[in-house]
Amino acid sequence: FDTKIAVDYNMANNSFYALYKNDGSNSGHLKKINSTNNNWESIKSNVSSVYNWIVTLKIAPNGNIYAGGYYIDKNVHGTSTFIDQTTMHADIRAIHFPNGINDSYGFMATDGGIVVNTTGTNNGWNSCNGDLSVNQFYSLSVQDDNPELLLGGIHDGGVFVKSINGDR
Repeated sequence: FDTKIAVDYNMANNSFYALYKNDGSNSGHLKKINSTNNNWESIKSNVSSVYNWIVTLKIAPNGNIYAGGYYIDKNVHGTSTFIDQTTMHADIRAIHFPNGINDSYGFMATDGGIVVNTTGTNNGWNSCNGDLSVNQFYSLSVQDDNPELLLGGIHDGGVFVKSINGDR
């Protein structure tokens, strides 16, 4: 089996995390590095919906962990509970939280377009595709000085630019 891995840094506890898949199951393994002894500690050994083609990990500025791929599981910082976030199209390619403080406002790029959560609630993700001709997004970025401007890299399709108030 090929190993797929995604890594991210948790600013809330100053730790690196890794989500990886290296077996025939449809789940992944989430670990964090112990900065004292540089060993990896298991956080969750069965992160659901991690498939051979997709492994996604994003840690919000407040420490909440978003891990998965086909769908995403959310872990609230400081708890051991993971909550399934399955209200959006499958295959989450990228996640971004533009406010730099928490995950109360965020975007996910999926094979079905872009979803936004403006409330920070679990399963509060809604399509913001509008009249967007849906493509497969591989990357997502929000302009630092204008968090309402979204840029996405499209598989075999170039770059997509969208403002919260409409297309550009």
